[in-house]
Amino acid sequence: MTAMNELRLEASRTVVLIIDFQERLLPAMAHAEASLNNAGRLADAARELGLPLLVTEQYPKGIGPTVAALRDKLSATPLDKLEFSVAQNPRAAALLAGWRHAGRDTVLVAGIEAHVCVWQTVADLRAAGWRVHVAADATSSRTVENWNTAKGLWQAAGAVVTSTEAALFDLVRGAQHPNFKAISKLIK
Repeated sequence: MTAMNELRLEASRTVVLIIDFQERLLPAMAHAEASLNNAGRLADAARELGLPLLVTEQYPKGIGPTVAALRDKLSATPLDKLEFSVAQNPRAAALLAGWRHAGRDTVLVAGIEAHVCVWQTVADLRAAGWRVHVAADATSSRTVENWNTAKGLWQAAGAVVTSTEAALFDLVRGAQHPNFKAISKLIK
């Protein structure tokens, strides 16, 4: 596979992972509304394109559940975890292994906090051989400095840093795709 192919998303190979958009955590984020809106677009696109979707909650007893605006888009209950890295959670790891066995080798990631749970997840997924794309505009940290640190770490780990819009249009590849109109509406 060429380096250019590594930069592209293919719907048949992609899993969407949305990390810890929770009630008590989200308000403290630097770009809370924008990152939540973009994570919601990714959840909608996963449903529209038939992509596996995993949503997690970090210690929901303490941090609260997934925010309603995102929870209302889900067909499954978010997976609760205590580990910062989703890849270190046994139930999440089993789901990812099943999807990988079915031919999916790419994870499109959104989440908070960018420099903690998202970073550790990206590092562990890359170490396990996954292709990882991070929708940077669907991530946030409490400070811009921490988000910038996270972006550098993702890139150093070999992840592709992208945007929600770039990822969604990469998944459909053009106006001839049967879901193009539905995906286009998510961006407007």
